[in-house]
Amino acid sequence: MDDKRYNIDLCKGTGLIQESMVLLDVYDKTISKQRFVEKVIRENFLAKKSDKRIKDIVEIGFYKRYVNTNKDIPLYLSKLKDNYISLSVIQQIFLIYTSRANLILFDFIKDKYWNEINAGVIVFKNNYAKEFLNEIMKHNFILKWSESTQNKMSSYLMSALVDFKFIEKNGKVVTVFINDITANYLLHELHFNGLSDEDIILAAEWKIFGLDKNQIIDIVHKISLTGIFLFQYSGDLFKINWKYQSMNEFIDGIIK
Repeated sequence: MDDKRYNIDLCKGTGLIQESMVLLDVYDKTISKQRFVEKVIRENFLAKKSDKRIKDIVEIGFYKRYVNTNKDIPLYLSKLKDNYISLSVIQQIFLIYTSRANLILFDFIKDKYWNEINAGVIVFKNNYAKEFLNEIMKHNFILKWSESTQNKMSSYLMSALVDFKFIEKNGKVVTVFINDITANYLLHELHFNGLSDEDIILAAEWKIFGLDKNQIIDIVHKISLTGIFLFQYSGDLFKINWKYQSMNEFIDGIIK
């Protein structure tokens, strides 16, 4: 946790599931972020939201998560949504991108949530978020959040767990497992981002779902049985023979 560059973007919105679904429908990669904000305000796509709130949702909740690193990501997600891929899968993919854009949520899930779950916790209490933030403040020497900010972040971290179906509103733990389609999407997204086959298996994103290397390999093997790629694993060798040449081609292949 030392000196990581955490931000407070979650204070502008946690899961933003429904808002993101709406924005996927109206996203236009050919226009600037500012013009897109103006379009969303003008055409009232996010009904009853103030102009400032809309600006925060679009700039911090949508662009930082899904557009800034690759303008085509909303197009991939929109295509999945429009072809009846389940909302649970879309939410899991939203979670991956949200965690990347909000490192504090990423670390909270992989370092605190799963540690407590693996210790047998069945009710994830608010004080776990506070404990996590206290630990950060002890070791991250560039982070100088006030007590008020820490309290807000604690609340938003817990809200994010609710939004992404890790816990119920009362804190009761929900059984979390990665959907095969989500895993398949992540495999291909990491591949087309340039990661080696071995690095894909070691990628931190799997830890969001509480997976270790052996579990990941089991999932990859299971997916390979559908014929979407060829998979070889012999202890030291981990090799995928990829079928598709682009993310678009992959998505077209799984929605047929």
